[in-house]
Amino acid sequence: MWNSRARRLTRLLATAAAIIGVTVLPAAPAHATYGPQSGTVHWQLLNSAGNQLIGSIDGTLEFDDGNTKFRYSLTMCRQNSFTAPYASVFVNGTLSFSLYPAYTGMPGCGGATALGGVVTGEVETGSLVRNVTVQFNGSYYGSGPNGYMVWEQRQRNILKDNPYN
Repeated sequence: MWNSRARRLTRLLATAAAIIGVTVLPAAPAHATYGPQSGTVHWQLLNSAGNQLIGSIDGTLEFDDGNTKFRYSLTMCRQNSFTAPYASVFVNGTLSFSLYPAYTGMPGCGGATALGGVVTGEVETGSLVRNVTVQFNGSYYGSGPNGYMVWEQRQRNILKDNPYN
């Protein structure tokens, strides 16, 4: 008699523990995963005459397979830009934010005294990401074609489509 009560009590406790374990431990949330790099971002910005390097941008964009976020890693180099180059990021054609790196000595940008900066991040939009455009901006101040000084604001766009939609 004592053995059967002990077995029933053991089964009851085991069943109760299993039920509590199921209700207390929620399922792990589903995480979207990043696919392969959706291509590199690279652009060399020149003045309108094409004879002065203003700045360059290099890096990558990756989209998640859940279609709502992306991450970036970009290196911006200041070459002969009058103002510090920066990037504007557009999601689905709408300006989302701008990136202003902290420019420091970065020999990889073109010499011992070259200035460059790295920006990285992950963006959760909460809605469908069809594409991301990186607009690289810089300026030039120097001699124009007729010998007069000119100031130019220059920009180039790099569009990356989300491969998951």
